[in-house]
Order: sequence, then C-alpha cells, then structure tokens
Amino acid sequence: MSITRFCSLVSGAVLIFFLGCQHAAIAYRLRRDGFDPVVLPPTKADETSESLSVAIKHARHTIPKGVDCDIIGDLVSLHWANSTAQVSFQSRSLFAPDQSPNQVGRGMYVDPFLSIDKFRLDLVERESKGCLSAVENERLRRAIVENFPLQPDLAYSLQLGSYSVSGYFDLTSDFRMQITSPIYAAGVQPSTGALLGYETANYQFTAEGNLLRLRLASATETLIGGPPIEKQKVRNELPFVKSPGYFRLLFKTEEGSSRRVTRAILLSSSEQTKLTQAVSHQTAFVDDFCASLSTPQVNCTVFPKNFGVSPELRVGVNQKDAFVRVGGMVQDVLNLDPDAGPPASLQIFRLFRGHLIPIEFDRSSKDILNLVLLPGDQLRF
Repeated sequence: MSITRFCSLVSGAVLIFFLGCQHAAIAYRLRRDGFDPVVLPPTKADETSESLSVAIKHARHTIPKGVDCDIIGDLVSLHWANSTAQVSFQSRSLFAPDQSPNQVGRGMYVDPFLSIDKFRLDLVERESKGCLSAVENERLRRAIVENFPLQPDLAYSLQLGSYSVSGYFDLTSDFRMQITSPIYAAGVQPSTGALLGYETANYQFTAEGNLLRLRLASATETLIGGPPIEKQKVRNELPFVKSPGYFRLLFKTEEGSSRRVTRAILLSSSEQTKLTQAVSHQTAFVDDFCASLSTPQVNCTVFPKNFGVSPELRVGVNQKDAFVRVGGMVQDVLNLDPDAGPPASLQIFRLFRGHLIPIEFDRSSKDILNLVLLPGDQLRF
C-alpha cells in the first residue's frame, strides 16, 4: 500500500482553511517525506494538533431539519455546522508506531482505501436523506482533495473512487468509455479462424444539467493487416440507454471452465441511490444480471465476454485533449523510456477553486512521473 507515509505529514498538524477568506494561492507542491510523495495544498498550516481538519464554507444550500447528516469514520469524519462542512482526518488511527529503526513500513490500523470508499458511500447515503445534493457531494470531495496534503493515489480515490476496492466505477463528463470488440465474417460462427479484425468505439458523457447523456464520440475499424479506418457508426452496437442519468461501470468476476473472467456491466439511473442498490445485486451468472435485477428505474447492459471495456480520464497535453487509463500517471502520458527522468520543460497545472495553478516538484527526482492525474490536470512540455 503506497500510503505508508501519510501519517508523518499529517500527524501534529491542524489545518483550518476558510474557503473564500484565504490569500491567493500560488502553487501545489509535490514533496517526498519518507516512503512516498505527497501533494501539499497551496495553504498554510499551524502545527498544533494531531488531527487534520478543513472547514469548507457554503458546502451546501439546503439545511434539512431533524436529519443527522454527520459522518463519523475511522479515518475521515464530517460534521455539519449549518452550510459549513468540517472535514477531519484522524491521522493517529491510520498507522501503528514504528516497531524498529529498520522497519520498512508502518503497521496499519485501517486500510485507507477501504475507509475512503466507506466515506464516499456514506456521502451518497446522506445525499439520499437530503443532506446535500449530488453536485454538492462532488464539489465537497473536490474541495477536500484541494485542501488536504494527500498522496496522489489516495486523492484520486477520494475524488473519483477506486473500482479495485468497490468493484465499480462512476463515469462522469471527465471520462470516456472505450469499447473494443471483435469483427467476424458475416454468417459464420465466431471463432479465432473467423476473426477479421477489431472495432474500437469511444463514448463520451455529455452533461445535461446534473445528469449525463451517453454519446458515440468516435469509432474505428481495423481489419487484420490493415490500417485503422474511421467511421460514423459502430458495427457491434449495444442497447445503451438514450435518456440522461448517472452512469456506473460495474465489474463482476465469474468462474469459467478454465479461468476467471471479469465482465463489465453498464448501469444508469436518474437517481444515484438506485445505482448503489443495484451494485449489491448478486447472480450466479453475469449474463443473468440485468434480467434478474429488481431495482426499479435502473437501465442495465451486460457487455459480451469478448468485449474489452475501459474507462479513460480526459486530461490536457499541450492544450489538446488526451486520455489515460483509470489511475493513469504522468509517465503514462509522456510515454518515456523507463530510465528517463521528467523533461526539462515539463509543467503541470491542477485546478484549485476553479483556476489552474502549477504543481512545483523536484526536477532531480522521478516522483512527478508517478503523480496520479486528476480531472482538469494540464501538462505542457
């Protein structure tokens, strides 16, 4: 687990940030302290406590009456004071003390990624009670990431989730979904011998108010031995929903006769809580998942076994759109030689309160190459 040095940065520090009352931000800083690099926010800290706390003003517009909206977690807690969200990390519960001077890592009291995923689920549950809206939920998670010193992979998990932990991935307008499927000769039973090539389709998620609509962005067909050919329509069309909603890509593992196969399922609904109910549905066979799903108002599509499904994050590279895999890092965009360091001209910018500011880093180190990218990140070189 690459979070092994988080405690050394947050233990003994309390950060109280009042959004809207702070001096102009200058830059994030990527700094190594022990085992792992951490992105430090463009804020000041007073080292007076063992907890890390952020007060986020105007985090919601509606204040429900008679509803408990607070979240008490083993790692992350949230307390509401009217429209202000007081978010705290309990750093002491994260790690056990060092047991020897030569110990490589620290003993874990809690798994930070499981705790972050639990916090995200609790936010959705509070959302269903009217504690905050879906948009406010998303903005709150982004504000936490912007104001806490976090390791890059933990920040990514907090803002966007971790499908390796939860088994699903929420698709937003910051992502596209790439689908690769085989092309077989017409009227012939699908087999390796009948394979003619592959089709690649990229679907984008366009915002419509608070919801999203799935649209085909591009498609190519590559026959064996030939070049990719762009086209307007897909050959292997799937029954995707036409109406707007929230989208979730669910991964289920089924036991095959010779190997375990991970299958993808696309869920959508106009209510996020319906998706939370749907992902817990269990079936013996993945192909039966949609047919046996009893959650109302949920659209469901099971991808065929021979289809490859990949969510990809949109980032900016030299002022053009580029896409990286889920959890993709700077080195994935640069496509460098394994032994190469960062380019001398490399600049990286990240959003802070809606504005791009630079990330400062040690150019003699390769740490910046392992920076996990977030929505809105811009690279220039």
